Amino acid sequence: MGDQPVGISSSPLQASPPIMRQKKLQPEVISSFDIFWDNFPKKDGKKKAKEIWNSNRLGAKDLVKILSWLDRALASPLWQHPRNIPDGCRFLRGRTWEYPAPPIDDNWHA
Repeated sequence: MGDQPVGISSSPLQASPPIMRQKKLQPEVISSFDIFWDNFPKKDGKKKAKEIWNSNRLGAKDLVKILSWLDRALASPLWQHPRNIPDGCRFLRGRTWEYPAPPIDDNWHA
């Protein structure tokens, strides 16, 4: 060790980098509207749709009903054609999920 400069260690344990403080990360809060929007097939008018969502005070309970309705609608032949899918504003304004979903009947024709 006589040839080594003073203050430099050959041990890897002693040469570890200084501990850096990590920022406390806030968990990202995902709103029920954002979950709705991520699952809704037609992505037109997001800003207006969010205004309608908020003005109607829609929340988690509504979201569960909406997502269930969307699952059935997306399995329907009717919703396989983009022209038959309403935009998000019309869907929310009309409270479409409160009506029966389109039929999932193989004999149905558009």
